[in-house]
Amino acid sequence: RAQAYIGAGQLANATADINDVHQFYGLAAYPTFTTAAAAINALLYEKRYSLLFEGAQRLVDLRAYGFLNATYHVKELPSDPFNSAFPIPKAEADARGGQLAPSCS
Repeated sequence: RAQAYIGAGQLANATADINDVHQFYGLAAYPTFTTAAAAINALLYEKRYSLLFEGAQRLVDLRAYGFLNATYHVKELPSDPFNSAFPIPKAEADARGGQLAPSCS
């Protein structure tokens, strides 16, 4: 609903809806948004953590607002050099005893 309010330019209503979610988790309320950009950033922040592990919603949201690019979308966790060089996670390779290719018998 907050997305619809932002699109309609009703930033006070969008702030109220976003604050419902934000305060539910014990966080301080946002002040009334003065720009649509500030409202969208807050909305994306709330959706990011409210819908965590719910699928590709984060990517859909970034694409919808034109943020799915190298400038906005940065890696959120430090990269493990092992995982960037090998497609099999290190923990799995360790569990296989270092054998990265599946064995055929």
